[in-house]
Amino acid sequence: MEAMTKMARRIAKFVGTLAAAIVLPVSALAVPITIVPIAGDDDGGWVDTYAMTDVAQFAPTDVGNTADDVDCVPSPISGDICFQGRYGAASDIDIVDNPTWWQYTQGNVYVTNKSWIEIILPEYTQAVSFWVGASFTGRAWVQATNEGGVSTDRYRSSVGAGNTSGYGAYVSEGCSYLTKIILEPADWGFGNLSINQGQCGVQVPEPAPIGLLGIGLLALAIARRRFKLAPVREANT
Repeated sequence: MEAMTKMARRIAKFVGTLAAAIVLPVSALAVPITIVPIAGDDDGGWVDTYAMTDVAQFAPTDVGNTADDVDCVPSPISGDICFQGRYGAASDIDIVDNPTWWQYTQGNVYVTNKSWIEIILPEYTQAVSFWVGASFTGRAWVQATNEGGVSTDRYRSSVGAGNTSGYGAYVSEGCSYLTKIILEPADWGFGNLSINQGQCGVQVPEPAPIGLLGIGLLALAIARRRFKLAPVREANT
């Protein structure tokens, strides 16, 4: 009887440890992303602790060419930064050099009349910064998403002629990467893109919950078999 009690305690302790292990992967999915305003004529050199690299300006021959929409631009680090509308629709983005409603004189602005633009980021993006302006006075919002599909709340602000708002989005905790930025005004533009990319370390994969449950059931089966065999062994001694 005493042996069975000890074994029951061990099994209970093992099941408790197993339950705690199954919870861990769920909490690991909630990786925070932060969006912060960038005030004034800041060049976006830093976003939190991330050193940013400016996306190159276009050659004069590309500026004002409305015959072809701009689908992607090369990242200064690796890969491409691409643009699309909602549900993968065309972005209808053209490049304009300092439109009259853009507050700062810092070069090319990506202009569109679509009211929903998604910036698809290259792999290992940990931070991105950009400015948003518009020819009208209104409200706009920004949202960032990571590779696990976790998105921020919509960060809302005012836009308008002479009111160009700056934003920085970055991974604020854990090992994760930004994959997408959604911008939503209309008759507007964004520019002054900067980016940070880099691998944040290789994580050891956590055991899958189903696998852990299988191990637990196997341990219970072995313990039950030992209980059945114990009287036989005692009788044979």
